[in-house]
Amino acid sequence: MITPSPPPAWVRRLCGPALAVYFDEDCGICQATVRALRPLDRGRRLTFLGYDDDLPLPPGMDREALEARRAVEIVVHVRSTGVVLGGARGMLQILAALPLLRFVVWLGRLPGLSHLLEAAYRTVARNRRRISVALGLDACRVRLPG
Repeated sequence: MITPSPPPAWVRRLCGPALAVYFDEDCGICQATVRALRPLDRGRRLTFLGYDDDLPLPPGMDREALEARRAVEIVVHVRSTGVVLGGARGMLQILAALPLLRFVVWLGRLPGLSHLLEAAYRTVARNRRRISVALGLDACRVRLPG
């Protein structure tokens, strides 16, 4: 496998902080999202980690806590600060790391819109199995609580 050379300094400056993105690799929507985001990550700021990977966990989170969050949201660890985000806030943090999509982040900061984005994220997450099947993607094997 060929290891790509590091991005130029000017590309890294355009990007946000390095992120560890824990996602459900059994979820069709999650897989499609990762496939769409990888080519946009020109500064290589995103490290995508499946929940089943035997890799370091976010700070203050054990395997059980990560598994519990897995059922309801993506988990984003901002490596430089140690902050762990999830849901729409986590997705906005991912977009902030991508120069081509960074402009979208300001929408999430508008009063009231952050609540709407979180509600939309929760609705999709709650119905991701059904949505994945409807889109012809792999259905999630994770059973959602409730």
